Amino acid sequence: MTTPTITTVPTPSTGPVGTFTSDEATLAGGNSPTGNITFLLYSPSDPTCTGPFASYFSSTPVTGNATYFSGNVQVNVAGTWHWVAEYSGDANNNPVTSPCSAEPVTITPPATITINKYIQPSGDTGRFNLLIDGAIAGSGTNVGNGDTTGAVPKSADATYTISESAGTGTDLNNYTR
Repeated sequence: MTTPTITTVPTPSTGPVGTFTSDEATLAGGNSPTGNITFLLYSPSDPTCTGPFASYFSSTPVTGNATYFSGNVQVNVAGTWHWVAEYSGDANNNPVTSPCSAEPVTITPPATITINKYIQPSGDTGRFNLLIDGAIAGSGTNVGNGDTTGAVPKSADATYTISESAGTGTDLNNYTR
């Protein structure tokens, strides 16, 4: 029996929540290998890849020593995910599995912007709409002193314009900037 090697590469290895990731496994040194390669993606809650269920799996038929692909999967939870590729083996080849630690995919939480409104004097009853790029941001409608938009998900690699408009019953002519 021949014991082939399996080398793997996750793509991409990092990205924000919502990233599509995939795995590729290169099977080499086999004796005309057949069978299947099963791709398993384990969530951050299973960092040792020992749980009974992977978050994603796909199986690809093997037709020789070559590179095989998992297909894309969207990852919507931040943390470190792990790909594992398992070759089933056949009559001429032993099964082989890539180690869990060989293929981490780090998914970062989405970037957020939070706008807080403070008015002087603090007893002012003015109401304002807090805007990001001209649109009301999160819960930023008719906010008063000490109110906030809450965390508004935004891309970390962009520039935004933060502004305000008059809320219900407020005349901006009564305020200076």
